[in-house]
Amino acid sequence: MKNLFLLIFCLLPGLLSAETPGNSTENMVETSSTKVSLYVPGFLMEMGSWFVPKKQEPELKSALQKIRSTSIVVREGEAYVQYNASRKYEKKINKLDRQQFEELVSVTTEEENVSVQLRQNKKNKIRQVVVLVDDGTSSFVFLRLRCNIGEGELKKWMEQDEIFGEEIHQKISI
Repeated sequence: MKNLFLLIFCLLPGLLSAETPGNSTENMVETSSTKVSLYVPGFLMEMGSWFVPKKQEPELKSALQKIRSTSIVVREGEAYVQYNASRKYEKKINKLDRQQFEELVSVTTEEENVSVQLRQNKKNKIRQVVVLVDDGTSSFVFLRLRCNIGEGELKKWMEQDEIFGEEIHQKISI
């Protein structure tokens, strides 16, 4: 009970700082619009790992301990237009290039753009992962995950069928 109260007490400031359409005065008009900006600091991720039993789920516990912070931005509908998201995609891609991110996957069609990029340190540990999605007309998603993950840990997590399921291994294997 004490742990539950502590978890709620620590997560409450982060949840209240998230901006949703219901809390925003500019979205009082009845339109289908989603506007979410969320930052989860690393100490909350670490605290979340305290509630995961190491014997039952060691990979999940390790993953939560390795994540330093998470930033999420979602804009859909009218919020997409107000955010000027179609220009933000190119600006963010250029900024990631200047910050020396490596592009893992990039999918570009006439309207849609998807990019997954990462940044490593000199010891080849993954320090940041960024996912950018823009459909060109109505939705934009930006996810930045700051972490400290080694190659061995990543391989170990990918081999776990309980986490990712066998379906993803079948789709990935060629």
